[in-house]
Amino acid sequence: MKNILEVKNLSYQYSENDLILSNVSFQLQSNTLLGIIGPNGGGKTTLLRIIAGLIPIQEGEIVWNGKEISKNFHKELRLSYVPQRDTVNTSLPITVKDMIIFGNLPDKVNKRELSKLLEKLGLTKLKDSLIKELSGGQLQRVLLAKALIRRPSVLLLDEPTKGLDSTGQDQLLNLMNTIQEETECSIILVDHNINQVIKHCDEILCLNRKHHWHDKKELFNTDIMNSVYHCEFEHSLIHENQKDGKVTEHHQCSVHPEGHEHD
Repeated sequence: MKNILEVKNLSYQYSENDLILSNVSFQLQSNTLLGIIGPNGGGKTTLLRIIAGLIPIQEGEIVWNGKEISKNFHKELRLSYVPQRDTVNTSLPITVKDMIIFGNLPDKVNKRELSKLLEKLGLTKLKDSLIKELSGGQLQRVLLAKALIRRPSVLLLDEPTKGLDSTGQDQLLNLMNTIQEETECSIILVDHNINQVIKHCDEILCLNRKHHWHDKKELFNTDIMNSVYHCEFEHSLIHENQKDGKVTEHHQCSVHPEGHEHD
């Protein structure tokens, strides 16, 4: 598979003494689901926002299909970004259907594609409901539909399972696996649920201000985890037989890098 997106030597700081990303590099292959994990304050959200063009690049490059587009990627990149759900204003008097097509010219939205997307995401019966009436899981699916209606080549998801129970997390990430397979869309997923990332993603990027590790999930182990989070786990994170796609239960350690509130 070829690289669809490359991040090269990306660094970013909010102030002189607040370096949040340092020399981060990784590749995203076509039709791949890449999971990004790391502690709070490690720069995960900042990285997604830079790739999405919401924050200007300070140092480094972004390469799209072999073309360096760091200064002009908003015109080149077929990309959709789904922010954390709690950043969305749900008080707007807008329906599910209107929310999905908002930002797109109505005559450019294929009605048949919209209908199929609503059905796939289980939103058909909710299309005329106000977004303020939705549950957290329903709103997350609306945000996904809004992103997917643009038929992106790359989809960025910032903690899509946040606030969902384990069943809801599984359902949502199984849906992402299905969408990836059917549309060949490459996905970058930020999530704090390490078990879910290991279960559903093809590759893992460990980020704690700098790039610690990036490879196939089968090569991921507790030594790598400890190097990123700088803590020991009471139980092994990875099941001995990773071929089964299972991981052991573990106690999540809470890590908050000193002096950083940015994620």
